[in-house]
Amino acid sequence: VLAYRTEQRPLTGVAIGGAIMLGASWLLTIAVTAVLSDPAVAGRFIGYAAVPVVGPWIILTDPDFETGYAVGVVVSGLIQAAGLTMLIVGLAARRTVQVTVTTFGTGPRAPRLALSAQIGGSGAGLGLTLTHF
Repeated sequence: VLAYRTEQRPLTGVAIGGAIMLGASWLLTIAVTAVLSDPAVAGRFIGYAAVPVVGPWIILTDPDFETGYAVGVVVSGLIQAAGLTMLIVGLAARRTVQVTVTTFGTGPRAPRLALSAQIGGSGAGLGLTLTHF
């Protein structure tokens, strides 16, 4: 007998997109800072850039900062903040999904077999759950 049950799951697409935005812009900020900074202060600025989300804002407040790439630093800070926001919302918010359940018999204790998509931190696959056996 086929039946359905509902489950609450995180918004994995939003979370993954946010993690990619945050990580890519953070690494790009470090690389660009290393290339464009004055060698006398590059180490300090790279250290600032290595701090996700707040690093670009710290760079802007440093008195030795040359404003030649200030727009890029601001954009990077905004993208990192947006990526972190998406990551948090994607993990915290829940969506309701229907999962197909196959029951073998009748009654509340009949064995059930459920097949569902599984997405984890290191990959994706299919999940098979057998309950009440």
